[in-house]
Amino acid sequence: MTVRYRDGVEIELSDGTRVVCDADDPDGDVTVVSHAHGDHLPAGEATAVCSPLTAALGTARRENPLHRTTDDRVALLPAGHVAGSRAALITDPDGTRYCYTGDVCTRSRLYLDGFEPPDADVLIVESTYGEPGYEFPPHETVAADIGEWLGETAAPVLLFGYALGRAQKLQLLADRAGRTVYTTDAVVRVNEAIEAHRDVSFPARGYGDDVDLSAGDALVLPMTTARIDWIDDLAERIDRRTEAAEASRERVEELTERVESREKRRRRERELQTDVRELRERRSDLERRLDDARERDDELGERIDDLRERIESDAEQVTDIESDLKYAKTRLDDAKSELESSESKAEELESLRSQRQSLTEEITRLRRRKQEIKKETRDAFDDAIRDVVTLFETGFESARLTSEFELVVARDGREASLDALSEGEVELLGLATALAGYEAFDVAERVPVMLVDRLGGIADENLGRLTDYLSGTATYLVMTAYPEHSAVEGHDIDPADWSVVSDSTAPREAE
Repeated sequence: MTVRYRDGVEIELSDGTRVVCDADDPDGDVTVVSHAHGDHLPAGEATAVCSPLTAALGTARRENPLHRTTDDRVALLPAGHVAGSRAALITDPDGTRYCYTGDVCTRSRLYLDGFEPPDADVLIVESTYGEPGYEFPPHETVAADIGEWLGETAAPVLLFGYALGRAQKLQLLADRAGRTVYTTDAVVRVNEAIEAHRDVSFPARGYGDDVDLSAGDALVLPMTTARIDWIDDLAERIDRRTEAAEASRERVEELTERVESREKRRRRERELQTDVRELRERRSDLERRLDDARERDDELGERIDDLRERIESDAEQVTDIESDLKYAKTRLDDAKSELESSESKAEELESLRSQRQSLTEEITRLRRRKQEIKKETRDAFDDAIRDVVTLFETGFESARLTSEFELVVARDGREASLDALSEGEVELLGLATALAGYEAFDVAERVPVMLVDRLGGIADENLGRLTDYLSGTATYLVMTAYPEHSAVEGHDIDPADWSVVSDSTAPREAE
């Protein structure tokens, strides 16, 4: 094994093959180029083992083209230095593995993947900062510092970096900071070669004598352009442009303030016109709703009268059907007894069977009729409940009776527990239920007085509606209300003026 550092790094393999890496004038059997920086490229036209991007960059950056080839003994690995940079893993016929790198970076940065060292017997590093004493801050810290510096001023800035590598990073960081980026033709050629081989795009525009840098611009320049006279001339141009821009900016700000003030007045006037129009529309809508509510109130009164008559009629029919059903069951039991006692009489068997069938059908009919009457009563009851609930604008949509005459309340399209209702909703629901029973069982014919008390959970406006709603239900309506219930028009009664008609009131008076 022989490794020499002369014109580049030369590795002589056990079979005499000479592998020459990053030489200015390579004369070995195999030529390796790690990346396209000038100090690692051959001086003239050459053919070398390298990445496709390195070959394209080498050709774009100099007059002499760089041709790419491959060799079974040389494997290329990403080196993380610049776009296209590679480390070479060279396998000797005797099994020895050499890993050669030019400049290398193990940290991933922007669009570059960091170098991952392979297993090798010999590591050869030819690098500018190869000694352990060199320590650099994290890439994220440097990028953040550059971004912060770019954000401190709106003036145009000059950023210097090698045409391949740092120039591309500076373009991306300046674009990320919101700058309009310009660069030279030399950097543009490098950008185009990288964009053709990698999934990355650089935002820079071409810079020439026809371009005047202004506030918010960034010019990325190769290190070869860092001449004092050139920079001084560019700075003078920038100063003149900045002064003109500052004068224009002050004029624009003055005009902008005047326009904004005028636009603000116009916008306020439009807002006021819109408010007036909306208020007028709101008033018209409320008037229409009031008329609809009055018509609905009249309709509900008529429907309640109809429902009251139907409930009374249906209740009588249910009672009659239940009596008929009991009578039919008795007849069926008698027929069964008669059938059992007459089994020995063949001449009466067919007659008894026919009679039993007739009675069974009658019972079935009566049962069906009972269910129909119960359903009709339940439907009429549900309609009455729904009308009353709608009138008082409760938080639940409907209430109904199940086949077992259990009350079910629906809110937001789902069954709601009675415990989830407010106190006022429960009181309204209880009043509606009591009113339906009052009408269904003909209580009004026997007791012409309706007493409504302890309505602490019903809102003031709903209490007034309830009074109007119940006023025609019974001959006499007695309703208690707190003095603050302004919606109820009634008469105050002093309990001290009452006459005691039953001793059962004594304990209550003591309380």
